[in-house]
Amino acid sequence: MVRPTLEDFFEAFEATQGFRPYPGQLEAINSDSPATWVLAGPGTGKTEVLVLRALRLMIVEGVPPESIVLTTFTNRAAAELHERIDLRTDKILEQSSMSGVERPNTSGMWLGTLHSIAYDILRQFDADSERLVMLDEAASTFRILQHSSGDLIDHALYEVLNGSEPQRWVYYNRIHHAERLKAAINRIVEDDLDRDSLDADEPNLSGQSTWPDGQIREKFLDLSNSYEERLGGAVDFSGVQATFLGFLEGPSAARFLEPDEKRGWQGVSHVIVDEYQDTNPVQEAIYMAMCRFGASLTVVGDDDQALYRFRGASVDAMIGFDQRCSTDHPAIESNDEVLTVTLDENRRSHEGIVSAVNGYVRDAERSLRYDVARTPKPDLKAEALVEGSHDSFFVIVRDDEAELGTAVADIVQDLVMEGDIADMRDVALLAGSTKQTTRSPFRHYANAFEYRDIPMFNPGSKILHRDPWLMDVMGVICHIVDPHEQVLEIQGKQIT
Repeated sequence: MVRPTLEDFFEAFEATQGFRPYPGQLEAINSDSPATWVLAGPGTGKTEVLVLRALRLMIVEGVPPESIVLTTFTNRAAAELHERIDLRTDKILEQSSMSGVERPNTSGMWLGTLHSIAYDILRQFDADSERLVMLDEAASTFRILQHSSGDLIDHALYEVLNGSEPQRWVYYNRIHHAERLKAAINRIVEDDLDRDSLDADEPNLSGQSTWPDGQIREKFLDLSNSYEERLGGAVDFSGVQATFLGFLEGPSAARFLEPDEKRGWQGVSHVIVDEYQDTNPVQEAIYMAMCRFGASLTVVGDDDQALYRFRGASVDAMIGFDQRCSTDHPAIESNDEVLTVTLDENRRSHEGIVSAVNGYVRDAERSLRYDVARTPKPDLKAEALVEGSHDSFFVIVRDDEAELGTAVADIVQDLVMEGDIADMRDVALLAGSTKQTTRSPFRHYANAFEYRDIPMFNPGSKILHRDPWLMDVMGVICHIVDPHEQVLEIQGKQIT
C-alpha cells in the first residue's frame, strides 16, 4: 500500500487550496505528543487544523478511520467537518503526487457531537445498552411538562436555581419553567456531582449548605427523582454521557478502546476535541477515560470564546488541561510533557477588527482580573487580505431599544445609498433574541427596517410563514405533491 510523505501531503494540499498551513498550524497538525493543547483565537484556522490533522493521520500515517474520535459541539459543526474532510480528501488524492494512494473510508471516523458518538458506541459495544433509547431535547422536556403547574411554576425554586426571578413575560410559562428545571437537573450530571452528597446536603468543599430553605431543596430533589422515573429507562443528552462514562471506566470498555486482532479491531488511538472551552466536567472525564489505554488527546479551543456556561460548560477544562493530563493520562507524568500550540494568525478579519479584539481582551485583563481565568496567549496578528480605510468596527449607544433599532436601520440604508451594500444577503443582524412579537425588543429593529422598505429574512420568527418567498415555495410544493388539491378539498380549504 502506497503511503505519501508528509511533504507530498502538504504539497498536494497547497496545490488544491493555494496556501500552506502557517507554522503554528503545522505544529498542531504534525504533533506526535500524547497530549496536544491548541489555543486557537478567533479566525486562526482551527477547523483547518482539525481537518488536516485527521487527514494526516489517515493518509500519511495509515491510522484506520475507526481509530479516530473527533468530537465537536453542534450537529451543524459536525456536518461541516464531515463535508470538509471529504472534499479535502478527494482534492488531495486527485494530485499526481498522490497517485496510488488509497482513499481512506472517512465515514468510518467517530465524528459528531459527544452525545451522538457516545450513543452509537454504547449501542455497538455495551451489551447493557443495546436497547438504550436517547430522547431529544423536546421529548425529554415533555417528561418534565407531565408535572402539574403547581410543581413546575415555583418562583422561589426558580430564583434559587437560576439566580434571579423569572421575567414577567415567562412568569407563568410552563415550557420555560420546565426547560430551566431540566437544565438544573442536568447540571447534577454535567458537573459530575456526587448524588449521595447532594441527597444528604453535605457539600464537598464548604461543609455548609448552599440552599436557603430545606423545603426548596427537598422539592428540587423530588422533582429530579420524578423526572428520572418518567424517563422510564430512556436517557436524555446528559444521561447518555453519564452512561458512557460509566462504560468507559468499566471493564467492558476494552472491547472498544483496545486493539483486538481476532475481531480485526484496531482500538482507539487518537481523540481530537473541538471547542474544548465549552467542555463540562463529565465530558472532560469522558475524554480522559477514552485515553486510559494510551490514545493521544488533542484539544482545540479558546477560553475567550466560551459560550455554553448555561449548559454546564466550564473554562476550567481548557485552562487546566495540562494539569489534568499529568494526573489522568497514562503517558504523561508532568505538565511539561503536554505540547502547547498557539494559533495567533487571524486570516479572516480586517486589521481594525483584530485590533479591537486585542484591545478588548487587554482591558478585560486589567479591570476584571480576567488573567486568572484564562490561558496566557499573545495578541492576534492580522494576516487577512481584507483591506480598506473604512471603519471596520464601531459601537452605537442609544438610550433605548427603539432608538437603537432606528440607528441600525439608518446605517444600513446609508450604506445601500452609497453603494457599499448591493445585496441585502450580505448583511447579518445578530440579536440576543429574534422573537418578533408585539412586546419583544427585536420588534424595534423589524419595524425600523420595514419602515425603510428594507427586506428582512428572520428564520427565528413565528411569522416566518408569512414571508412571500416562503409562501411561493410552499405553494409550488403543494401543487407538486397534491396537484388535484385533494388534501385541501378534504379540509374544506382552497389554495390562495
